[in-house]
Amino acid sequence: MARRRRAKRAVRRAVRRKVARKAVRRKVARKAVRRRVARKAVAKRMVRRAVLRRLAAAAAMEGQS
Repeated sequence: MARRRRAKRAVRRAVRRKVARKAVRRKVARKAVRRRVARKAVAKRMVRRAVLRRLAAAAAMEGQS
């Protein structure tokens, strides 16, 4: 009987470890998604800034002529 109980405990531990590994993988995936989104936002901001600068330069040229 004790041996059966020990086997049961081993199975339970294996299952818990598997679940934990899955959770970690999910966490890592979520982190990767957040990083990707952040990088996209940074790129967008840079593009917007470049457009604004170009507009400002064009306005300055117009004002000088």
